Amino acid sequence: MRTDTNTNIHQNDESQHKQAPRTTAAAGVLSSDSVSVHAMRVCASLNNSDCIAGGQRLGMTDSGCISLILKLDPELRLVVHNMNTSDAISGSSASSQFNTVGSGLVGIRCTFNDKSGNNHSFDEVAKASVAEDWNFDLFPLRWFQRLGHSVIFDGRLHSEDTSDGRVTVNVNKLSATGRTKMGELKLVQWSDLYFSPYNVFPCPAEQD
Repeated sequence: MRTDTNTNIHQNDESQHKQAPRTTAAAGVLSSDSVSVHAMRVCASLNNSDCIAGGQRLGMTDSGCISLILKLDPELRLVVHNMNTSDAISGSSASSQFNTVGSGLVGIRCTFNDKSGNNHSFDEVAKASVAEDWNFDLFPLRWFQRLGHSVIFDGRLHSEDTSDGRVTVNVNKLSATGRTKMGELKLVQWSDLYFSPYNVFPCPAEQD
């Protein structure tokens, strides 16, 4: 479930982005070496700590995943709604196996900047798969596209650019006849990976 035509957009108070960071980052694939995976999670959190507000989570963007997969940690247990354990799935990546424990509705608040650099956020109620043995909250780029946002894969900027290119997500507001660009999703980069800072909240009762 999602609220494509009823996206709630908020302008954020700059002061909230100066709080001491408290992150719950985690890795999109599971490794047999749990110590290495945990180390990667810590490195990602520390490298992005000055880019995120206190209490925000980090969602790693992924172009191949088809659904939101979130770590079922204590914070998420408080807000996930309509938990359905019959939706539990097993899957595999190139080097690992994973299992989810079901799915549920979660309120997700993403941040973006307008053309003047002001901070805003938009709210969505989304169905997400949840997993206990998970390390990075995983955000499919196609999830943003289904909401009407534009995902842009840009190549290297010059011959000395050592990156693999860049990813930009334009945040759009949909109407009956088109869409209007509101700004760009806040993405932080670490080791050629892109993370979207976000918060979770209980979905409203009317979404039941």
